[in-house]
Amino acid sequence: MSVEVSARVEDRFRTGVPVFSTPDRVADLVVQDALGVRGKPYGRYKVWQLNAFGFRGPEITRSPRPGCLRVITLGASETFGLYESQGHEYPAQLATALREPGCYEVVNASIFGLTIANIRQSWNNWTSQFHPAIVTIYPSPSFYLAPYPPGPVAANAAPFSRPPWWQPRSLERARDVIDYPDFIQRMRVERGLATIDAAHDPSWFFRTVPPERLEQYERDLTSLVRDVKATGARVILMTHAIGFSRPVAEADVLALEGWRQIVQRPTTDVLLEFEAATRDATIRVGTMTGVEVLDVAAHLNRDKRVFAPGDLMHFNDEGAFKVAALLKEAILSHPNETKAGVTTQ
Repeated sequence: MSVEVSARVEDRFRTGVPVFSTPDRVADLVVQDALGVRGKPYGRYKVWQLNAFGFRGPEITRSPRPGCLRVITLGASETFGLYESQGHEYPAQLATALREPGCYEVVNASIFGLTIANIRQSWNNWTSQFHPAIVTIYPSPSFYLAPYPPGPVAANAAPFSRPPWWQPRSLERARDVIDYPDFIQRMRVERGLATIDAAHDPSWFFRTVPPERLEQYERDLTSLVRDVKATGARVILMTHAIGFSRPVAEADVLALEGWRQIVQRPTTDVLLEFEAATRDATIRVGTMTGVEVLDVAAHLNRDKRVFAPGDLMHFNDEGAFKVAALLKEAILSHPNETKAGVTTQ
């Protein structure tokens, strides 16, 4: 009880969380309404803090500062940031990298869990109002292997429910600093997979890349790119990178099976095959729509040093730095931009 009271008092003075409340990542950071799924204005949870418009990063005005180029990054948790230390997610590191070449404003408009359809919905209804000159898109393909095909969410004016106030905060803090031993993690994953396997007929699982899901990924991504491009913004489309090799290293099997436990329907082989297929699809979308493709997968795939341990899909600080460096090079290579950060068009 003393530990729990101490945790609640500290949260009250450090982050303003009421004593008789329980922080929750979704309830504290996400809003879902007629505009779509987006960041909650002034949302705050642990190290994540959102500005007045619900974007991760410093406060901004609705229009870019005079003489500055605004860069908006779209994506899910890989872009929002998950394992990086504070201020080291790749949009934040990109903002730092672009300070010297000229005046750029980098706005991280991503939020965890966003499918391409969600991103498109919030772009058309909300994010496009902030007048970016450049938009980067980092899609998350594995959403398309979920039990049900992803689509835009219905409007929901009610706030997200949060856990009861008496749920211990001290346990959550313990999880942040204590890792389960591998044998316990393996037991948990095996038990979870066994439950999933027992609950479904064998025909329910994806044992080859499902063509209808791949087609939907390409179709949704094409629609998003065209909508962004229609506003006059320059689009940089990025391929999705993972740290798994083929064949999978023995040390990475647990992480891959944990990924399968989350997605449920595909086998582990299909997870990796779908990543390769959606990389090709992303490049096709870029060619078809006439936008740049930054092949992040070609640069970072199989390099475990740039991904979080035990995850291999989300970046660590080094990985985010490399993504930011690739984006900086792509942005500055455009012939219609000057070093002052002002378009010549």
